[in-house]
Amino acid sequence: MPEPQTRLSHRQDIEEILAKTGYPQERIEKARLACEENSLPLAQNLLALSLATLDELCDYCGKFYKTTFIPIPETAKTYFHIVPRNIILRYQVLPLGLDGRTMTLGMVNPKDVEAADDVSFLTGYDVNPVGILEMQFDQFIKEQASVSSENINLKQVLRDVAETRAGMVSEKTGVSIVGTSDSAIQKFIKTMVSDAMRNRASDIHIEPQETILLLRYRIDGFLRTAYRIPLGSHAQIISALKILANLDITETRRPQDGRITIKVDNRSIDMRIATILTHYGENVVIRILDTKNIKVGMNDLGIPDYVQARLKELGLQNTGMLLVTGPTGSGKTTTLYSFIQTIRSPALKIITLEDPIEYPILEDDRQQEGGITQIQVNPKVNLTFSAGLRAALRLDPDIIFVGEIRDLETAEISFSAALTGRLVLSTLHTNDAPSTVTRLLDMQIDPFLIAGALRAVMSQRLVRKLCQECRVRYEPPARTMDRLAQSLPKEVVLSIVPTLYRPHGCKTCGGRGYSGRIGLFELLEINDELRDLILNRAPISEILRAAQNTGLRTLRTAGLIEVLKGRTTLAEVFRVTPAES
Repeated sequence: MPEPQTRLSHRQDIEEILAKTGYPQERIEKARLACEENSLPLAQNLLALSLATLDELCDYCGKFYKTTFIPIPETAKTYFHIVPRNIILRYQVLPLGLDGRTMTLGMVNPKDVEAADDVSFLTGYDVNPVGILEMQFDQFIKEQASVSSENINLKQVLRDVAETRAGMVSEKTGVSIVGTSDSAIQKFIKTMVSDAMRNRASDIHIEPQETILLLRYRIDGFLRTAYRIPLGSHAQIISALKILANLDITETRRPQDGRITIKVDNRSIDMRIATILTHYGENVVIRILDTKNIKVGMNDLGIPDYVQARLKELGLQNTGMLLVTGPTGSGKTTTLYSFIQTIRSPALKIITLEDPIEYPILEDDRQQEGGITQIQVNPKVNLTFSAGLRAALRLDPDIIFVGEIRDLETAEISFSAALTGRLVLSTLHTNDAPSTVTRLLDMQIDPFLIAGALRAVMSQRLVRKLCQECRVRYEPPARTMDRLAQSLPKEVVLSIVPTLYRPHGCKTCGGRGYSGRIGLFELLEINDELRDLILNRAPISEILRAAQNTGLRTLRTAGLIEVLKGRTTLAEVFRVTPAES
């Protein structure tokens, strides 16, 4: 059998393939007659006349090329930006998914070694070729032609940046930015952020190495290398980001941080930027703060109904303190903003003290929901958390949100405010809800303030969610189910039909087996027994025992429930939740 050519017409290509692989000739004749009437491709008429299915066409093409053919998945548009458009059109290829350094590449001619080599060279990824139908490829390209011009290729933008380098240099700073919205550097930043958001990234890491510049995205809590950029672009990228964030581009030895706001796909995206000098140059981390997160409801966050009910009751109180605890990046601020959105009204004055303000409240939100006054902490002008909190108390607030309790002075003012007719919300870094009490005591806060003001502590974690497209059900050993039954409340075991799944990997999740994250929540309400223990500075073991007596559903218990629901895995839960005594 002769090797297939790189380009064949639609009709000749599919007809030759079907004829040589044993497809019923009478079906081909029926489709051919339809082609003469409507001038559509043969494959499209086969599908329209129900003479074949998409999977059948892929199977016959696979036999012809002696390789795997698959339908183009819906998720292919997520990866379209990885390969330059001119290469996609020249070789009729489409990036379909990523798994580490390997890219699944859909090819109309999967035997075209030159095309696979060129794509690998241009993108820096190893290529795993699979076949795709030319009819589907053409349709996909037509659909992408209507996509906004904002979705330009990142590599091409980098080349544009390099070409405009001479025009960016100024006498004062060494680098300047063209003021128009279509300047190369602005296109690069917009495209980078848009690309990261399409991949559901929370952070962008720009890391200089010895010979290359790594662009990495944090997706679902894990870093993945997205691009390997020529090291020569490093200085331009860093300088441009610094200028947009109003940072000193001449200062490289001292760490700096700032903020950038840009419009991507008609949405305002805020970004926190932090720089620090490393061995091979300045390292930059960009935290993407999508303002739509502040409109996410508690249901969307996955907060259990019984926890929501208790939180809403706390929100009706006009005094006391609610703490949300967990490590950095566990969604504490998002949770508190969702809580504020639930309880806010025009009758209440809510003041926030943040460093930085992660989610600015837009003007239309203020008019619809009632005012929220946001204050940016600024130590350079002595506006610390403690100083800002003192000032906020003079502004007649009903609810105060303190971004984080970092020191004794801020803690004492916060707890004192919670005793004087204000509801105070804040965050703290602790392992779980019970250990928060001992953490506060270790900070030398007066036990009377803690016992009198603290109403509840909610601890939370984020675990990766199993990809619903490729998760694989399995039967665990009997001893595993026994241990799960012993670890969970009886009412939970009786109310859930246990179903365990393991990750597999597919095109939808990029071969990782996980897609997105879900929250685990642990709510500890302070009752009279716990208040007595706090006043007596009881050890953590006694506090934990008393907390368990209140019916506390721990983080690990919450995680195991999600495992039994088939939403995550035992490995994920044990990875992120603290061990229980």
